[in-house]
Amino acid sequence: MSGSTSRDSSQYFFAGSIPTYNKVTRKSTNHLGIYSGLPVDIYTVVYDPDEPRDVLPLVYAKDLSLNVTRWNGSRMGLSGGSFLLTDGDILDFSHETQLVFNHPGHSAQDTGPDVEQMAAMSLMSCELKFTSRKLGPGGYGTIYMVYRRDNGRQLACKVQGIRPMRKGITMTIKEEFESKQCLALEDCDSAVQQTFQDEVKKRLDQKLEVMRQEALILKDLCHPSIISLQKFAYSNNNL
Repeated sequence: MSGSTSRDSSQYFFAGSIPTYNKVTRKSTNHLGIYSGLPVDIYTVVYDPDEPRDVLPLVYAKDLSLNVTRWNGSRMGLSGGSFLLTDGDILDFSHETQLVFNHPGHSAQDTGPDVEQMAAMSLMSCELKFTSRKLGPGGYGTIYMVYRRDNGRQLACKVQGIRPMRKGITMTIKEEFESKQCLALEDCDSAVQQTFQDEVKKRLDQKLEVMRQEALILKDLCHPSIISLQKFAYSNNNL
């Protein structure tokens, strides 16, 4: 991490003011300045101590001031909680003081979503801003960090590929067919091969429908022990 400041580190940061309000004139005067000695708390979470290279340590910043600290221009206090930091993020404490978070490992690891994944993400681009920051792998997909455009709140977006899912189902059904037919699928007649293709499509459609129903259920759930689902969208190749 690196920071640039024109003040000594022992000085306080301006956090806001409390005015004197006149009920008769309905005006506020004599603004009393409020200063904070510790505007933000920065801490690290290690996702997997045994495999630190798979998921880099997660560095968070939590605003301790009165809605003054900004993360990349968004007020941190408006969304609450902590903000996950990515290489190049800027924390503004005042007009004169800021901290720039540097982590070269992010640039090497975060290649960003591919063209097909971006097509699925674009379905929610009006409300969400997508980043190339990878939070980790998921079943048949990858989890990226996104944030709301209106308040800067950070969210996790899992992009799940349909093609790898189809490939897995195809391999399973192929083994089933070949064990029943006692010969390679390629050597079966056209009727058997068509039945095979129909079965692949059927199971894939069933799996996608189950996932869609699960998403609809999670979207309506509100429980402290369950991660809430904000949005669900799908394209031809990704969920």
